[in-house]
Amino acid sequence: MGKILSIGASVLLLGICFCYSEEAKPVDRFTGFYVGGLSGDHYPWEKVDPLQYLSILREDPSRVVWAWHPPKGWIRREHVEKLFSYVESAELASPVCDVRSPHVPSKGFRSTLGQEAARLILKGYQEDYYPGSCSDLSHIDVRKLIGWWNGLIQK
Repeated sequence: MGKILSIGASVLLLGICFCYSEEAKPVDRFTGFYVGGLSGDHYPWEKVDPLQYLSILREDPSRVVWAWHPPKGWIRREHVEKLFSYVESAELASPVCDVRSPHVPSKGFRSTLGQEAARLILKGYQEDYYPGSCSDLSHIDVRKLIGWWNGLIQK
């Protein structure tokens, strides 16, 4: 039993080191800070807006971005209107994972700018809880999201 726990702890520690290595935490050009990290180097969300953040995700689609939650209300209505211009984009972008998620995207997984813009709208604005999970676990129905928005702005 002790041997199994020891092996499990080693695998968990190895997983944490892999997930939160310096290589998994790109530095963005707007702030010079890591996007996420285990050591508590919380991302300075107040220095970028959601559109600047989206442009960070397009810089290196091969890297997973591990993100802490931005403050409540970080994505505002005026951001959503602009984010919608990207939701159908097939341009590759970094997949985003909640820094506390135990899930690691499969090797080689690439997200798109459209899916990341849609996640910012759905998770960040509608649910006010971004990123919520990892990109590869949530495919967002863009037509449904557009329908929701059209209903909201007609009110």
